[in-house]
Amino acid sequence: MKKLLALGLCLTLLSACESAPIETPIEAPVEEENLTYSNSDYGFNLKLPMNWEGYIVTKRELDWGEAGNSPSYDFGFEDYPEIFNVSIHTLEQWEIISEFEGPQPPELDQNETWVFAGSGGHDAPEEYLNHLLESSEILDSFELL
Repeated sequence: MKKLLALGLCLTLLSACESAPIETPIEAPVEEENLTYSNSDYGFNLKLPMNWEGYIVTKRELDWGEAGNSPSYDFGFEDYPEIFNVSIHTLEQWEIISEFEGPQPPELDQNETWVFAGSGGHDAPEEYLNHLLESSEILDSFELL
């Protein structure tokens, strides 16, 4: 009888003890966040690294001589506003510019109305060298809306 009581007590204790699953925390992959610049006038986006927080965009007109003027957006910071730029050209302007001798801004993309070109700055102050190096990656992120 003692054995039966002991066995019953053991079974009761065992049934009360349920094994809980072992939870191993899994870290979600950290996604690199970017800043997004959207230009609704010409319909394009750029992705900028988070260290570009506080950047400024300055619009100006570029004089292409016989090709005429075209809008350009300079990206930089208050004390160095021209780290890189995106220029916008009509299809006709781009044909003329493409025939110029010498360096030309590389084409980023085009739609039925505009050709978008981008170029990085040169000779940046030391505190902006990393930003200057990042400009080609930013220009590679160019996307039409």
